[in-house]
Amino acid sequence: MDPIGWDANARLKRMEEVGVYGQVLYPNVAGFGTGRFADAREPELTLECVRAYNDFLADFASVAPNRFIPVMSIPFWDLDLTLREIDRCVALGHKGIVTSSQPDNWGEPPLTSRHWDRLWAKASDLNLSINFHVASGEVAINDVDNSIGEHAAYASQGVGFFLGNATAIAKMINGGVCHRFPNLKIVSVESGVGWIPYALAAMDWQWKNSGVAHEHPEYDLLPSEYFQRQIYGCFWFEKETLKHAVDILGPDNLLFETDFPHPTCMYPGPATTATTPREYMDAVLKDYPEDVVRKLLHDNAARLYHP
Repeated sequence: MDPIGWDANARLKRMEEVGVYGQVLYPNVAGFGTGRFADAREPELTLECVRAYNDFLADFASVAPNRFIPVMSIPFWDLDLTLREIDRCVALGHKGIVTSSQPDNWGEPPLTSRHWDRLWAKASDLNLSINFHVASGEVAINDVDNSIGEHAAYASQGVGFFLGNATAIAKMINGGVCHRFPNLKIVSVESGVGWIPYALAAMDWQWKNSGVAHEHPEYDLLPSEYFQRQIYGCFWFEKETLKHAVDILGPDNLLFETDFPHPTCMYPGPATTATTPREYMDAVLKDYPEDVVRKLLHDNAARLYHP
């Protein structure tokens, strides 16, 4: 294991080498939506696990607080504890919230339930984005058909994770969350962006075809318009599909990520064809005007996470 996985100073040095100024820090071992902590049987232990992780993250970020951006995990299985943990983590310097896109996998209400309105209201009031990392439901990374080969199985499952975030976006829009909380910002993390224009076209079509406007006359925008107002997607390997997304959506809702130091990250290694972030940017973004490049690489993220 490369020490940059846990050593903040080593990570900072690597970021300098590849030309990355800031990095938003997401969980891994805890589960992409903190769900693995929810498996513990003692409620006190689950809370202490979440608090310990958030404390560690704030400590890690303290090495370069303007460049490491911590986003807190929450004990989503207890909303009262969640709201208290949010206040505690804001004081520690956290800039966003990571939570599960499938809380019903753990016996909690689905995203569309009014149960979560206190969470959305809290995040909106404190200007904290809600971040749905892919595979944040109750999924087993190794629960695949390895008869096709371990690596082929992993690649197949990864694509399913990416596209799974379309469901979370559809729920947040169709469930009225975006309508009720117009200032809430939502991020689809590590999902890519090329599929988003199609997903929004499908949502708009279904919205009109299924009579949502008659069922919910209070909804004043189409799904694609709610997306433009308050939802973001992240890209890190796409080429032609990135251009497709920028051409249709514009540059204001798209963020560059490296996914570093994850296995699928935009960084060279002995078993990957990935290049460095700078090489990728030079190849893919060279034909865009400077203002568009700034939005994709800096301004959108700075507006969301306000380091």
